[in-house]
Amino acid sequence: MFLDTKKPKIRVFLPEASDELATQRNVLMKVLSKAEMEVVNHTSTAQATNTIQEHLSKADCSIHILGSKYGATMSAKPEFSLHEMNFNEAKRFSYERNEDFKIFVWHPSSISKNILDAKQERFITSIKNSILHNVTISYQDSPVVLVEDIYSVMNSLAKPVADVKETELFFIYNELDEDSAKDSIELLKDVMQVEEYKMVSSTDADSSNYITEQVKSSKLAVIFFKWAIDWAVPFSQQLWKMTGGASSNTEILLIGDAGQQQTQVRLFNAPRVSSLTVAEELIPLEIKVQYDRLVNKISI
Repeated sequence: MFLDTKKPKIRVFLPEASDELATQRNVLMKVLSKAEMEVVNHTSTAQATNTIQEHLSKADCSIHILGSKYGATMSAKPEFSLHEMNFNEAKRFSYERNEDFKIFVWHPSSISKNILDAKQERFITSIKNSILHNVTISYQDSPVVLVEDIYSVMNSLAKPVADVKETELFFIYNELDEDSAKDSIELLKDVMQVEEYKMVSSTDADSSNYITEQVKSSKLAVIFFKWAIDWAVPFSQQLWKMTGGASSNTEILLIGDAGQQQTQVRLFNAPRVSSLTVAEELIPLEIKVQYDRLVNKISI
């Protein structure tokens, strides 16, 4: 019921390389595995375009290793090598089905210095001359550096955030405390802008991106508890770290019903975090007082 911070594995379509780069491909496979990236096709000798599209549909990106030789051509389309056909299918998949799909072309500098055969030179030149926003060419010799670059690109992609709004107050509560939370929220909405979020244990949805972004778009984030103090304290600690800790632009208020507090449980206090318990009927008033204190401090 806390924020799901475990990132899903990056899935990679990795077509076969030419014989001259077979060793690099095998090493790359091992590096990808150590980086916890999943190769969706351990071998890909099949030339059917529907098979390639099936692999691509299971992947987040593709890596195309190019050497100095054009490589074997296809029997059905002798004008294309298998490598060029794989690259073209990845471009087609991105254009028709998934515009966020990333394509990485690896042409190691130790290989690029070699003399290219005429068809391979034409193929590589065509990639350079028609570079797209989702195509990246790397000349790194090290597969470790290559994978680090791919990992950085893939994890920097902005995730769509639904319904994040600039607001005064972001009110987060546990499903166990919904009735009490709703009472406070209704009173607060009479005097300020409020966005709310209910943490539910039975959902598989990853809410971490939405919650962290909504906190950043709010002047004050409130974590409320009545019965769910065992959830609220570690949740507030986690949220504080994920939103920047002491350098966060948004303060967090952990507030609960004093009548239900377990005396042996310590609340969480840190820079940019306030924790307190008050009588349940005073909680909306205390939140407004804390908000006004924050706004006045900012305006000074």
